Amino acid sequence: MPGRIAEHGGGTTSSFHSDELRFTLRTSCSHKGRVAVDGINVDVPVQILVKYHGFTVLDERVPMQPGDGEHVVQVGPLPQLVPLIGVVEDSSGAPLAGVAVSANSASWGHEVASGADGRFDLGMAAVGSVTRIRAGAPGFTMLRFEHVAEAADTDSVGTLTLAPGRRVMVEILAPDGTPFVPLPDTVGAAWHPVIEVFGEREKPVEAPATPLGPGAWLFADLPSGQFECFVSLFYKEDRHTVDTRLPLSSVTLTEREFDSLNAP
Repeated sequence: MPGRIAEHGGGTTSSFHSDELRFTLRTSCSHKGRVAVDGINVDVPVQILVKYHGFTVLDERVPMQPGDGEHVVQVGPLPQLVPLIGVVEDSSGAPLAGVAVSANSASWGHEVASGADGRFDLGMAAVGSVTRIRAGAPGFTMLRFEHVAEAADTDSVGTLTLAPGRRVMVEILAPDGTPFVPLPDTVGAAWHPVIEVFGEREKPVEAPATPLGPGAWLFADLPSGQFECFVSLFYKEDRHTVDTRLPLSSVTLTEREFDSLNAP
């Protein structure tokens, strides 16, 4: 028997799930906050999930009985939202276009590119929520930080200034000081170093081949300073310090690392 559910409270996405049927309706939500769903099985509880700009404001099970007409569900207070907008500039204050800017929280994620004027719009965030924001473009250091939305925010994220990225070649040396060249069909043949930058790990941008030479990996768009280079082997990691203020940073493998990378 067909059923119908009307939601109230301004949800932008509504999911209706029963034990036998799952489907999702995306609505722009009328001024009355209503949505109609036909063909729901009776005698089966329906899970109703209502989201407001990505934030869950209702999540409950509603029993459906023969002859049921309209069901009204009431959501709680809607979260106060503020915009996640801003502008990206270089160190001279010139706007940067095409910068990838992303926002991630516990419940949602979104990524956009900055416009010709450097401006970006990541949507809305609930007041008091914490959002992880990243902004990066080729030639610049990736900017990473946490943003706390405040009720008084008007420009919210504000101005993001990207610093020029550093390029460094990491040279991996065998214990005898010669360039490490992995043997075919060994662990090292599919291995590459990674550099940890502010809690995130960066991979090399080019394979260890010409023009870099044997045993060398090129990293780009890193911040200036000393960071950890990880050698991951069989669920164990060893750390070596690299300095991105220098064009070349050498890492000498220990005997254990060398033997493990040459293992079949």
